[in-house]
Amino acid sequence: MTTANPTADFSADVTARPGKVRNRVLWTLQILLGLFFIIASGGPKLVIPNTLAENAPENLTIPLGLLIFIGIVEVAGGIGLMVPRVSALAAAGLSVLTVLA
Repeated sequence: MTTANPTADFSADVTARPGKVRNRVLWTLQILLGLFFIIASGGPKLVIPNTLAENAPENLTIPLGLLIFIGIVEVAGGIGLMVPRVSALAAAGLSVLTVLA
């Protein structure tokens, strides 16, 4: 006759739990950062540049085509951050873009 050892089951759950919590926290931050790049950073560069170029061309310090390209790259990187297969590549691309900006 065997007896159940409840402490063995409990210790297995405790050792596996911190990794799951850390993974969920990191994915939550990654999704929030991706939404930031899509909505707050890249989105306005794709919507506003024509209005900015027409109303106040002196405030546009970089060429309009470069501004639109940066907006497209930021939106693509933000989407890439939320896709598990390409998240590392998207993070590296966004890092390079941020350093060069």
